[in-house]
Amino acid sequence: MLDQSTLLRDAAAFYDSWGEIEKSHSLYIQLDEIHRASMKVVDAITAAETEAMQQKASQYAYERLFKQLQQTSGLIQKLVSALDYQSILLILMRELPLILPVDDLLLLIRSAVTGMLSVYPADEGKKAQISDAHPLLLKYRDSKSPLILASNRMIRSIFRESHESDQGSLLFVPLLYQDMNLGYLLLYSAQYAAYDRGNCEIMNSLATGISNALENISRYAQAVSQANHDPLTGIQNRNGFFVEAQNLLESREDAGGLAGYGLYMIDIDDFKRINDTYGHSTGDLVLKKISEILNGICEGAVAGRYGGEEFVLLLPLREDAQLAGIGQQVCSRCAGHIYFEGQQSPITVSIGACRLIDGQDINAALEQADMQMYRAKSSGKNRVCIS
Repeated sequence: MLDQSTLLRDAAAFYDSWGEIEKSHSLYIQLDEIHRASMKVVDAITAAETEAMQQKASQYAYERLFKQLQQTSGLIQKLVSALDYQSILLILMRELPLILPVDDLLLLIRSAVTGMLSVYPADEGKKAQISDAHPLLLKYRDSKSPLILASNRMIRSIFRESHESDQGSLLFVPLLYQDMNLGYLLLYSAQYAAYDRGNCEIMNSLATGISNALENISRYAQAVSQANHDPLTGIQNRNGFFVEAQNLLESREDAGGLAGYGLYMIDIDDFKRINDTYGHSTGDLVLKKISEILNGICEGAVAGRYGGEEFVLLLPLREDAQLAGIGQQVCSRCAGHIYFEGQQSPITVSIGACRLIDGQDINAALEQADMQMYRAKSSGKNRVCIS
């Protein structure tokens, strides 16, 4: 069956062949109108299809953006609950690949004291320390927002050797808290040109959450330190001593060549007389200096202020004879020091000591050391008694 356009075209051609120009012209006009009407229909269909495709694309983009926002929000919530840097690394390594391409990452944390940057890899402990003089940081340290790096040659001394190839992609993310630089996050992807402007925007938002998490960790560490340290002397308080003593005992459980541990209870002789005669500020000077002596007595020792003028010391022993020897050394150093101007006589300490063996309760050992300390007091002071 012939359609209307074909019939009109054939009829117009027939009239043209017979010289009926007016009739053929009229038919051509009708044919043009039908063509125009058809094109309008096609245009309308095309516009409808384009609009539908755009709506579908917009819906897809919206759903993708919404999902990324959900993932980003969830990631930030997990980050702010972290209590140490390794936890942040584990969270980032687990969650970030769901949002953007990440095969490896590094966290660079700036020390508030030295300004040096500690490098924390994703799957191991602290690797190294670097300064702002490193070529990478020297070039980008003033950046306030994430940067896509075309080559990773400059960070071969930071990342592991397996990422030395220039085929991968790197994202450099400054971590700022109230305009204070806390460090940097470096993201690595094995894909070429894996990162784009959208990834930078995502990481710019995430950087705020990461920076807040780092600041929380710093404040938490400060709070723990303050809770476990004596504010006058700076050494561990009673609670801090037990924490550090347990860490020492656990860290050396498998260490060979130890003869156990030396546990000392140390009391300043006639401390009330010092306070009454010279004043409490002078007494504070004595407490501080004796804390310094105990803190520097030997490597690996844990010293604490047990309360008032009493101190406690725990240290690993290589041989049994060290127990008495170190006690005598503490006595000699304390008695031989001039603590303040106008000091009339030596300031001495009485020490009780015992040997702590693996598995022994530290509280029970402290009771033994305390008893020996009172024996040293009653035996004339300025001496060491050992159980």
